[in-house]
Amino acid sequence: MQNAVAQNMELMHVNQASNCSLDKASTPVNIHVLEQMLASYPHKQTAKFLIDGFKNGFNLQCTNPPTREHEPSNLKSVLMNPIHTANKIQKEVIAGNFGGPWDQPPLKNMVISPIGLREKKVKGTYRLIHHLSYPKGAPSVNSGIAPESCTVKYASFDHAIQIIQAAGPGCEIGKEDVFGAFTLLPVRPQDLRLTGFKFNDKYYLQKTLPMGCSISSNYYERFGTFLEWRTKKESKLNSTSHYCDDHMFSGRKGTGQCLHLMNTFKSVCKRLHVPLCADKEVLPCTCMVYLGFTIDTVKQWIIIPSDKIQDAITKLAPFVETVKIVNGRGNIVDKWAHSKVTRAHCEYVVGLLQFITRAIVMGRAFIYRIRDLIYTVKEQHHHIRITEGVRSDAKIWVEFLQKHNGVTYFLETGWKTHLDLGLNIWCDEDKVHISYKDICWAGSWGHSLKQYASHVVFREIAAICLTVSLLGSQLKNLRIYFPCQSCDTITALYQLYHQDWFVMALVRHFVLITLEHNIFVRGRVVPRYTDNFCHLQTKTSDANYNCGQIPGDLWQQLASRL
Repeated sequence: MQNAVAQNMELMHVNQASNCSLDKASTPVNIHVLEQMLASYPHKQTAKFLIDGFKNGFNLQCTNPPTREHEPSNLKSVLMNPIHTANKIQKEVIAGNFGGPWDQPPLKNMVISPIGLREKKVKGTYRLIHHLSYPKGAPSVNSGIAPESCTVKYASFDHAIQIIQAAGPGCEIGKEDVFGAFTLLPVRPQDLRLTGFKFNDKYYLQKTLPMGCSISSNYYERFGTFLEWRTKKESKLNSTSHYCDDHMFSGRKGTGQCLHLMNTFKSVCKRLHVPLCADKEVLPCTCMVYLGFTIDTVKQWIIIPSDKIQDAITKLAPFVETVKIVNGRGNIVDKWAHSKVTRAHCEYVVGLLQFITRAIVMGRAFIYRIRDLIYTVKEQHHHIRITEGVRSDAKIWVEFLQKHNGVTYFLETGWKTHLDLGLNIWCDEDKVHISYKDICWAGSWGHSLKQYASHVVFREIAAICLTVSLLGSQLKNLRIYFPCQSCDTITALYQLYHQDWFVMALVRHFVLITLEHNIFVRGRVVPRYTDNFCHLQTKTSDANYNCGQIPGDLWQQLASRL
């Protein structure tokens, strides 16, 4: 009781600031300088959009505003943390980003949506989220905004690595972060009624782009892209990339290019009055964290956080765990420990694997079957039956992640063909022949594999698996086009999927060994591919070539997957 009274007293003390104006929020961005800079921006429509938005407020484009018969409760995270919420609201009111407090709704037909808190990376600090998709399955602010208006395409992590590789080993990299990115963009007064919320029996509204509005990311990305363009234009350098409000810079070793880019970016932001996070600035160096990964330009590698890898292994456990039971005949057999998982659990697993495969490119397509489970139910708490195919995929992920130390080297930038590497592969229903430079290997399908060797996709993927197993250390960190006869093989290598179970079993083995060696593989139909057989036969009969049998353990690895 005493704690509750003390909490209420503290809340009364916190909620002192007020901002009861219903005008457009005052943005710190210098609109006059912005207009001057946008005059030469090649994307004229975007330039017009930004100028109009900063002058008059940005249109949320909600064409079908919802009506509320009742005022919803805030999310549990707010109810459990009222002091943090009150402090956050007061801070935003003082900054002019929130309007309020009012004892009654200040606007007619004001839409009240729930708010929530999401803890940031720094423990004890929170981000306030406005749940503008409430209520699910019924009209909401976000449901009234056309999905095509909300589409946003951020620069990929691959792009950041590409500009680092272009700058060469040991290049310098740095980082800047825009402070309060969404709060720079004011909402137009006509849309303020859509951004209402209630806390501690007081009414508020958001006057800048809400964190939780489906169109906010699209709008800020247009502004962030302009900042990047202006930096490139003034610095006369292109080695910069951004992801939302994170801006990364790169420059060749010893040239000062990275520092020049960073100073140019800071100069652009200073003239525009765009605030930066001083505590998140990373001055030119050779190793830094970007988008959650440690990038080392000297060692040319990416480090995936160990907690992410361990979390993925833990969360994949329900897909692969078994228990011992006694069956009706009295025999001890294995049974799956879990037959179902919730949609929320499945989404979390997919999110972890998507994060990990930003660094490990070859695994990206191998998430799709787990991801597709999500769409079989609607609600987060609904349970999804785990299919045998998804279990088999999860086993490969667990097997790989348990051995992975988190370090992934940069892939080579260009693609290599089999001819570039001095590599030839040939297979038929009886044998497989592989040659690499001055070395040859040959072998026949064993009894357990022979029955499937008539399937062209099976034998071609098997031959590629054998090649990667034999030459993994020589092919690691490369992007390789392997020669194929069948377009179906190319499709299977691209999608990492095939409808025939015995082919899919080899695809999973292929995924595992390419992940282990960090090889990015695609297939390509090669003209006169069958001529490779004559070439390999010549090598086999030539005493100058070191030819041997494909090791038996590699055949056994293939057979064990079936």
